[in-house]
Formats: sequence, structure tokens, C-alpha cells
Amino acid sequence: MTMAKRGGKGFTLIEMLIVLIIIAVLAVVVLPRIMNARRRAKDEATRQTLVELDKAVEQFEAEIGCYPTALIDLFTRVGDTYVGKGIAGTTVADVTVVDSDNLWKGPYFKATAVPAVPLGNASWTLITDTATLLGKVKITGITTKAVDGSNYTDW
Repeated sequence: MTMAKRGGKGFTLIEMLIVLIIIAVLAVVVLPRIMNARRRAKDEATRQTLVELDKAVEQFEAEIGCYPTALIDLFTRVGDTYVGKGIAGTTVADVTVVDSDNLWKGPYFKATAVPAVPLGNASWTLITDTATLLGKVKITGITTKAVDGSNYTDW
């Protein structure tokens, strides 16, 4: 019996399997890094939004004379008389600002509404009940952990 001569064109099954194995190994190495980079980018965007909201609240306080009671006050004109929050001694108290419509130089945040938190069932909240954290913006609700292992609610 003579063996038929094989043509020089095409790939053998072994060559195809080796290429598929190399592609699978590369995918296993690269895909988690890509997914992690996307999550890190969302984390950083959320951190920057938090910093910008804190700055907007501070600017609101500097111009109006009291802290806002809700984040929506950073986007819409507050009216002729505004009741915000301030510190009286060591406690937080209501502060009434007359003619606040002329003092308001907003909007204080570039967005037209409070941005959504891209972290599950979480939202932004403005702390208005403690003298040490008055006017700080926090993330509340159920979230997953950030890539660095910290809780979003601890930011």
C-alpha cells in the first residue's frame, strides 16, 4: 500500500487546536483586565462626581449663607426666602435667608439634575443633621464594593 501524498495547502487539526488554545489563554488573561479597567473608570467617575458635588455645596453655602437642605437646590433657584441649614453653637439649626433669590448664582453643578449613582441601588444624600458633617454629600443605599475593596458608602 502506498500512502497518498498530502497537498501542501491547509492546516492540520493539531495546528488549529494549538491556535484555539492560544486564543483561549489570551482571552482568559485579557478579559478580566478589561472588565476591571471599566469598573475602575466608573469608580473614578463616581469619586469625581462626589468631589464636585461637595464643592458645589460649599459654593452654595458661601453665596447664600447656609447649606442646602436638598441637592436639587444646587440646580434650581431657591426663591425669595430660603430656609437652609447652619451651625448654631454645636448643633445644626434652620437658617432663614431673606432675598436669597438675588444671592443665588447657580446652578452650582454642571448637570441639570442630580446625577444617578452607577452603583446598584444607591443614591446621593446630603448630610444636614450633624455639625461635623453638615453639607457633605454621601452615597447611601445598597452597593457593591469598589475595586480597591472600600465601600462606596464610606467615601
